[in-house]
Amino acid sequence: MAWGQRLVSGAALVAVVALGSVTLGAQKAPAKAAPAPKGPDVVAVAALQPLLPKMDGWTRGTPGGSVVPISDDQGYSFADAEFTNGEQKVKVTIGDTSSVEDCLLALAAMVTVLPPGYNEKVPPATTIMRFEHNGHQAASKWNAEKLEGEYSLIVGARFVVKVEGTKVESLDVLKNFANLVDLQKLGSLKK
Repeated sequence: MAWGQRLVSGAALVAVVALGSVTLGAQKAPAKAAPAPKGPDVVAVAALQPLLPKMDGWTRGTPGGSVVPISDDQGYSFADAEFTNGEQKVKVTIGDTSSVEDCLLALAAMVTVLPPGYNEKVPPATTIMRFEHNGHQAASKWNAEKLEGEYSLIVGARFVVKVEGTKVESLDVLKNFANLVDLQKLGSLKK
């Protein structure tokens, strides 16, 4: 072996030893834990799902839900289920907005936007109202021709119950679903 080849081999050996030292040193250093992901400070979907109502005479589909981030640390969570009774269909959504205005707007636009006491008839057959439901701000929209509407309320400036229906007998059907949600328990939930 020539002297030049020995020099390259020696340099390669030094590089391998140095790399081994760096690797061993890296293995000896304590690993830093990755920071926990931030995300919205909201109640888990699994905690909201048990609050979804059951209504005699109605078939409830499998509860679903999700967490919807709107930024790194804000968003909302919701649980929902669909109910059927013949042609009647109702969807109940229960959500936690952690009192973020944009999230409240996403889940309960009518309650958020309409002023208290608002009452309007939109021809030919739609009525939109803003009112109180058992001490909570609420709103409804009902189309008497299409037999469809929405009934929503906000609990503690944070939680939302929204009931939407199509081909239902009356707005009272939607109100009855809302009445089956334990609003006191909903308002007491914490992340």
